[in-house]
Amino acid sequence: DCCLGNHPSHGTCYRAQCYKTADAFVRVDGIPQEKQSVAFQSRLGRDPWLQPYTDIELPRLAKRGIKRMLVICPAFVSDCLETLEEIGMRARETFIEAGGESLELVPCMNEHPLWLDALENMTHDFLSLSHPSQNQGGTTQDND
Repeated sequence: DCCLGNHPSHGTCYRAQCYKTADAFVRVDGIPQEKQSVAFQSRLGRDPWLQPYTDIELPRLAKRGIKRMLVICPAFVSDCLETLEEIGMRARETFIEAGGESLELVPCMNEHPLWLDALENMTHDFLSLSHPSQNQGGTTQDND
């Protein structure tokens, strides 16, 4: 699978980034490879989308005997209808109806202070590169 290796194009490849983020999460938490899987949501209508599909993968895992599921949505930095309603509610129902016992959705980064600091730093770096003349030798102003 081309998305599982390393390639320069992965910096802009949604599928590769999802796999890489999920892999980093399970490695940090010490989750064994055989106890994790990746599936894709966001399918609209009959148009094909990245596979495996979440609504097919969750019942398959429940029927395989998986009872408890912890779900992350690595493509999102904040919770939205797709994460809260489609995964947190509908996917939970699908998993439990297929024989699972619980499905827990890990909240996205939302307003976590570390994420906000990172976002501020990225914005500052971007603005510094976009407008270098405005950031040289300037003064800061404190409104307190």
